[in-house]
Amino acid sequence: MRPAGGGLWLDGIGRQELYDGTLGRLVREHGVRGVCCVPAAVGSAGPSAYAPHLAILAWRDLSPGAALAELLAYDARWAADLLRPLHEASGGADGQVSVALDPRLAHDPDASVAAARRLGRAVGRSNVLVAIPATLRGLGVVEECLAAGIGVHATHVYSVERYVRVVESCFAGLERAVRAGRDPAPVAPVLSFAVDGLDAAVERRLREADRGAAGAVRGRVAVASARIVRELHGRLLGSARWAGLARHGARAPRLLWGTPFAPPYGNGTVRRAGYGARPSGSDLGLVAWDALRAVPAPVGTRAAVRAEEGPLNERAAWEVLAALPGLGICYRELATGLERGALARSGRCSQEARAAVAAALCERRAYRDVA
Repeated sequence: MRPAGGGLWLDGIGRQELYDGTLGRLVREHGVRGVCCVPAAVGSAGPSAYAPHLAILAWRDLSPGAALAELLAYDARWAADLLRPLHEASGGADGQVSVALDPRLAHDPDASVAAARRLGRAVGRSNVLVAIPATLRGLGVVEECLAAGIGVHATHVYSVERYVRVVESCFAGLERAVRAGRDPAPVAPVLSFAVDGLDAAVERRLREADRGAAGAVRGRVAVASARIVRELHGRLLGSARWAGLARHGARAPRLLWGTPFAPPYGNGTVRRAGYGARPSGSDLGLVAWDALRAVPAPVGTRAAVRAEEGPLNERAAWEVLAALPGLGICYRELATGLERGALARSGRCSQEARAAVAAALCERRAYRDVA
């Protein structure tokens, strides 16, 4: 068994968890190692959590998009300061804060790089990472940001093939930074592998095709993919290419398993993402293997950090994926569909957050004009 060096990341931290001390308590008492600040947290928090800040932004006549960006940057600074002691104590391996870019930029590399630069300047904390969807066009954004010294959290990675390409982009970006004379040590990439949704997508395909003899893959594709990714992660970090980067002080990318939970509803309750009442195969052993796991913020206090080995060895994991074509399932198409769906959901959440901010700004400007 590998030594467990994992922990939890909270996905969806907002102003309320920062203000009432929830995040600080989770870091101290529950082993939380990082957080994600996303527009959905602003939209679902309700106007009261952000009321004082929104009143200031209303007086400044900011657009809803600019106001939302400022709210996220403020949350990220606050969270980064709370996590700074952990970041320093771990030598930069933990204590990071991921901040999402506008999902509408996912397929616009130039605009994404420009937005990442603005976000980095707005937050101004060394333990903040820019969350970049690692679409085919996003791979270049990952490289450009790391080359420029911007910390990266690569997201929306659903296949083994895409994971390898993300690592190659990370290596290329860090190599460019070194060639430019830039110290790569402050840049600590985090790579999310989204195990959530894989098994549910396979199950839907099996039902559509009425495949009765599918026991070899049912409920096993997510954890098989995670097992393969973890083995490849170790090999890539054992390569001569990485050794050269490490000699220049580069920090090893961390693996972050995507949660098998669905995002929280606006009222704070949490639902399962098509897995029923029992944990799915993707919920087993994913904090082992020196990796992290993301969970929605509302369940952070109830999520146990598990450190057992996954149920599949690497050979068995490859056999699971190799069985998919015989059942009429294309692994690459599954991953592509999940990526598109996740980007669409992110876009809807961001749009809802902008609408909530817009309504709050209008209300406060009306009070201002009356006064």
